[in-house]
Amino acid sequence: MKRLNMLLLLLCALFGTAQIWMSYLRNSNARALHDTHTSIMSLKNEIKELEVEEGSLIRPERLRRVAHETLGMRSPKPSQFIHLALPQPGDKP
Repeated sequence: MKRLNMLLLLLCALFGTAQIWMSYLRNSNARALHDTHTSIMSLKNEIKELEVEEGSLIRPERLRRVAHETLGMRSPKPSQFIHLALPQPGDKP
């Protein structure tokens, strides 16, 4: 009878320890999931901000100004264009 009581006590202690450990793991996983979700939301907001910034950086007016002021580029003069003749339907190559 003593051995049975001792065995039952040992099993209760083992199951109690397992229950506490599973609770700890569940809480740990919930925290990790929450942190991951927060990270995802933060990255989505950063992507939206970067898309807005990209849109302002590639505006044609800004690109023309940067090309002119920073790179010293100018619009081509009509004499600098090369006009290529397109083949006509009856032309031989």
